Amino acid sequence: MSATEILRERLTQTPNDSRVRFALVEVLASVSLRRQFGSRQLIHEVDERLNEALSELQPLRSINPKTQLFAVSDVHILHELLSLERLDDDLALERDRLKNAIAIQSSLVDSSPDSMPHRCWRALLYRSLADVNRRQGDEDGEREAISAAVADLKSITPESKTHPFAAQAQQVIDELVDRGKDDASGDGVL
Repeated sequence: MSATEILRERLTQTPNDSRVRFALVEVLASVSLRRQFGSRQLIHEVDERLNEALSELQPLRSINPKTQLFAVSDVHILHELLSLERLDDDLALERDRLKNAIAIQSSLVDSSPDSMPHRCWRALLYRSLADVNRRQGDEDGEREAISAAVADLKSITPESKTHPFAAQAQQVIDELVDRGKDDASGDGVL
């Protein structure tokens, strides 16, 4: 019997046990997307697991809307689903999921404005939104998303900017800004 099967069985016995439900969410969401891109069948299985994890997480988020751990998990699962949707080039669904993830991440930033990880994650989500907007030909949306990402990283305290995650996020956003400048000098967007 797998961990998933054991947790599902325990959840049927104790449906209100949030610890068991969250453990199931974590197990379902623990996928390695790098290894899954080999076949359509594997991608489909990962998609089902992530959607089930999202489904199991919703009751926890409804009952405990201020629990940051649940919100962070929600964003991370949505981010994994975005990686799968990128393969199908479903821009509308990708944009909807990004807007949902950004809204959740924004609530985390609002509740902890000095949190470097929350701001970095939101900046990276805005980076993904800029990419979707670029692929859809939405120049204004792309510029707005880039500006929001830059603003998030500027809001990080100077002492936190040296953290590896902050430095990595800054590098990713700088590359996005540079690409936009290159595009602006040619026939591109910015």
